[in-house]
Amino acid sequence: MKKIRFIPALLLALLLLGLASCSGTKDADALLSTAPADADMAVLLNLREVIKEAGVSSKGQKFVVPDQYATLAAQGKGSVLELLQQGGVKLSYVLAFSAKGVTYVTGFVADEQAFRAYVEQATGQKFASRGKLQVCGSVVISGDRFWHSQPGRDVEVSAFMTLDGNKSLAQSGIGKLMLKKIDDKPFYGFASTGDLAQFGATPQAALMLGQMFGDVRYVTFAGDIDDDGLEIDGALLDSRLKPVKDTGFFTRADEKVLASLFGHGDMLVLVGINPKKMSAMAALVSPRNTKIVDAFAGTFAVAASVGEMTPRGIPAMSVAATIRPKADTKPLMEMVKSLAAYDADGAILDNMLIINTKPAPESSGASLHLDQLKGAYLGVALSSQAMARYSQGTADGWGGAYFKVEPDDGSYELKSKAYTSSREQTLLLLLKSTNLKAL
Repeated sequence: MKKIRFIPALLLALLLLGLASCSGTKDADALLSTAPADADMAVLLNLREVIKEAGVSSKGQKFVVPDQYATLAAQGKGSVLELLQQGGVKLSYVLAFSAKGVTYVTGFVADEQAFRAYVEQATGQKFASRGKLQVCGSVVISGDRFWHSQPGRDVEVSAFMTLDGNKSLAQSGIGKLMLKKIDDKPFYGFASTGDLAQFGATPQAALMLGQMFGDVRYVTFAGDIDDDGLEIDGALLDSRLKPVKDTGFFTRADEKVLASLFGHGDMLVLVGINPKKMSAMAALVSPRNTKIVDAFAGTFAVAASVGEMTPRGIPAMSVAATIRPKADTKPLMEMVKSLAAYDADGAILDNMLIINTKPAPESSGASLHLDQLKGAYLGVALSSQAMARYSQGTADGWGGAYFKVEPDDGSYELKSKAYTSSREQTLLLLLKSTNLKAL
């Protein structure tokens, strides 16, 4: 399976979002008309809503760096900020989408000479003609449009530029929803669950997803850059683009479990599951473990450290789970005893299973976001160290983050936020992932 490099492309698009002004929805429609209707993911950026709150300005098609972004300007050499200052990109909508495991970012060229100069300097290559296209490494110019993707994708770009309108994202239900929602939001996007196999999901995993969330076809998200970070809200939609109905699989997690953890670590996961639904799923996917699963009361918490490891190379972690009163815990404790081979031991105290590795996690960075997980079905909190570690450095500098799924009027609501110290810091961190060499 080819690695989907959607996040760096999304960050590139988000940067353009935060540093531009609007030129009308016709550009948004034009962009969606060159994306396939079966795109796996897409993010459409509305530049009108951000210009009001970003404190930036433009002169013609050139971005003007305001005094309050002096640090950003000083560190923007070689990034997309430099391109925007030179007027290479039209200050309009930008679209990032993924199709068949490949991510594309496309928008409009303003000053082609400035755009070419920036790309050639950033890549160390020269533009060359390939039919009607101008190609330089991973960047393609087609008419007044620029495209960025993997090198050698000019054939696909040509096909997208001549796409039959009826086969485009603009004419699909989700595409029309994007155009409707983007009118009053800085950015709006979706990820499709229609073909989970391309993400490495097994048929069993797809079945479990259906048991948990029902007929989920699209995960949608909309967000904003505010004074202390990047905030994104989302929803789960069915094939009719309606909010999926709460299946009852999840319950609000019991927060008392958190007090039983040895430490909150750099990464904390909290989840509440309906015990009956959990037992039914176990019987379906792993019948031999039903007696173990039947002992649980439904809330689970895991805290892990990114910097502390056991002698076997396993991250130091602490696990806690609620146990049903008077439950038969013999099969469960037999399983717990086997964990000694993995430098871990456990016990049941006051209807709570507690398992700790040796050593147990001592860090507590994830605890900064515990309050955000209260009342959630499912929640994840990350320290700044965890974000940097698991993103392989691309998220270095963020002050932690959280993600949660909450009940919402018979359906689900998704909320997440990545923290920074200021709006300038948010834009600066997004800049780090927008050098073409890094992408």
